Amino acid sequence: MKNVPRVVLGFGLTAAWGRSVTRGVLAYTERYGPWDYELPLTGPFTADTLRRLGKVNGLIVNSDLADLAASTLKRKVPIVAVGITGPSAVPKHLPHLLENHDEIAKMAVEHFIERGFRNFAYYAFRGYHMAKIYGSAFRSLLHAHGFACSWFKKEAGKDIRSETENDLKMNEWIRKLPKPVAVLASWDGAAREVTMACRKMNIAVPEQVSVLGTGNDEYQCLLCSPHLSSLDPGLERLGYESARMLDHMLRKGGRVKAGPILFPPIRVVTRQSTDVIAVSDERVAAAVRKIHEHLTAGVNVKQLVHELGMGRRTLELAFKKHLGRTVYDQIVRTQIERASRLLEDGELPVAEIAQRCGIQHASHFCAFFKKQTGSTPLEYRSRNQRQRYQGIP
Repeated sequence: MKNVPRVVLGFGLTAAWGRSVTRGVLAYTERYGPWDYELPLTGPFTADTLRRLGKVNGLIVNSDLADLAASTLKRKVPIVAVGITGPSAVPKHLPHLLENHDEIAKMAVEHFIERGFRNFAYYAFRGYHMAKIYGSAFRSLLHAHGFACSWFKKEAGKDIRSETENDLKMNEWIRKLPKPVAVLASWDGAAREVTMACRKMNIAVPEQVSVLGTGNDEYQCLLCSPHLSSLDPGLERLGYESARMLDHMLRKGGRVKAGPILFPPIRVVTRQSTDVIAVSDERVAAAVRKIHEHLTAGVNVKQLVHELGMGRRTLELAFKKHLGRTVYDQIVRTQIERASRLLEDGELPVAEIAQRCGIQHASHFCAFFKKQTGSTPLEYRSRNQRQRYQGIP
């Protein structure tokens, strides 16, 4: 019987980040393992913690702990660092897998601009180091597009009084933001705070404040009203790839690329908190609402023009001005967004998804979906289910 590698996972499971990365590691070892795991982060991760573990074969650690682990073990054991680094740098000789913060910012900006937003804000939660990295990339990209970005950083309160003062400052910041405004939050818990503050102040989400979180922690996103949209940065994939890299080092003593390796985000998981079109033209907003409402029954440009009681050319010009696309393009975009979400859920047959998108025949839907996305519905479902549930890139 072959020896089972003893591997240390150097990140906590109390936070969504650690749980997501761990799911990716487990997905890899379910296929290619087994491994025996050590989880030393029930307390502080120190040099003594590592020494007490005795002989281990490899480590996958949060990037902030990589320097400590490397200096303690002195290159005797392979180490893979995961995640955006904090103030302490990852040693250059270690492989370092991390989220691509520029691509995350780009995905967030595109998500908001496609919905017609022209006012933007960023909410950084309690001095978290990653919050500054995400926020800087988001603001820089908006500036490149010609937009300003308001920034609010909420620090941790030392007591109830200071925490209350911080909440009041945040509320005042939200109240003064020009509306409608798109807010990116540094993580889903921070996004949840924004929506809760808006509810207390009777500010409509998403109509006045559209909120996008980061991390796609389903507990944070779904235990919130309205449900939170969130960027899926691909943390399970990071875990899967880190395990694959460590396994290569363990099995064959193989050499791997040292230094940072960037992974792009998976997608924006659109839920209610950003499900809105932010345009000042009520005719465009009404048309977009009708597209969503009547999509299953089937909707076309001729029907919209008739229901809105306006000329087709007038409506087309309004769409071009405010959204930068035609009415037909908006219908197609809505069909693809709905189809993609239903395929990712993985429960409904393709024929029923086609009908929910206003297309009666599954064969027509399959051809339409492939033309728009480059993948058949089943290919798309397979790829995105793997990304979501098994950490496979």
